[in-house]
Amino acid sequence: SEQEFLSFPMLKPFKGSQDVTEESAIYELRQQLIIQHNLKIPSVTQVLNDTMSAADRQKLEIWKRKMIEELGVEGFENLQKKNFARGHGFHKCVASTLRGEKDVPVSKNVEALWESVRPVLSNVCDVSFLESRVQHPFLWYRGIVDCVAYYENEIVVIDWKTAAKKKTSITDLYDNPIQAVAYAGALNFDSNYQKLQISSALIVVAYEDGSPADVHKLSPKLCDRFWELWLKRNLTYWSKPESQKTEKKKETKRRPV
Repeated sequence: SEQEFLSFPMLKPFKGSQDVTEESAIYELRQQLIIQHNLKIPSVTQVLNDTMSAADRQKLEIWKRKMIEELGVEGFENLQKKNFARGHGFHKCVASTLRGEKDVPVSKNVEALWESVRPVLSNVCDVSFLESRVQHPFLWYRGIVDCVAYYENEIVVIDWKTAAKKKTSITDLYDNPIQAVAYAGALNFDSNYQKLQISSALIVVAYEDGSPADVHKLSPKLCDRFWELWLKRNLTYWSKPESQKTEKKKETKRRPV
């Protein structure tokens, strides 16, 4: 029922106990049904895009129109490609460093972001996973988790973000906290990560001007709040007619955070 969906826990009780075999069987059955009926499990990003509030969607459209007026359609598309390439390079540098690689090459377009985030990396240790695919076997969504590691003696999901403007408050992060918490919830139930139970998250915002990154820690209490918001967004998504859901390749391009 709807109420059962909205009360689904973020943490899995007794994970790693005798229920592993049963959960694996349920997971395999769901996978067979997905293939049999050609069902598509949405990404966290797709769910958030498709359930964005009217006010946030309007802000995004206003920003997009403004950028197109300044740059033209082609210029705006080139800017998006440039931002994507820079973000990809930034994530690659962070992941390589956390894997313990020495003398990681840093391209010129990533240098400032790298200087911004580098001091934070010294506080990240005991990395469990990097750029890992995750899927919630019961709430039916998927995603790619940037990092799972220890930060200040606590295991957390870490999401690396980039920004031109300062993001000093959690309210500046739009849906990013919901995204991070959704990943944590999926990790807690995904049978591929049996020993994990994560109740906290970290959003690290690196800046294009090289200024020190801002670190936003989501406590278990905050994560619970954002988990409730995620459940509502996910339920809204699955309640929408198929015609109103975007294909992955047609997702709305979100404004860089």
